[in-house]
Amino acid sequence: MATNFPSVLHRWLIESKLHQLSFSRQKLGYCYFSAAATLFSPELADARLSWAKNGVLTTVVDDFFDVGSSEEEQLKLIQLVDKYASLLPPSPFFQKKDNRKTKSPFSSVNVLEFTGGMGT
Repeated sequence: MATNFPSVLHRWLIESKLHQLSFSRQKLGYCYFSAAATLFSPELADARLSWAKNGVLTTVVDDFFDVGSSEEEQLKLIQLVDKYASLLPPSPFFQKKDNRKTKSPFSSVNVLEFTGGMGT
């Protein structure tokens, strides 16, 4: 049975209230069709939905940092993510150590945020 993408994703967008964010671009269709172009087999319907949701959430976070928030709100979000990450069980993929062999994705994001971009 084929998944009806517009109704499932639109309902998710409404339930999560992401459509109410005035600063965020609405890219649901783009995100879904980028997944459909790659994951076109019918049995990959759930993967397409996950891809689309991930794309929408990535766009919202990007827009939040670009135009939708103050520096204070950005710092609060970073602190919230750090607090949440500290509650997770240890993982070899997200280590707090900062050395040349393993680098935490969180520290990379913080470096980009506080330097104003790509190493500037």
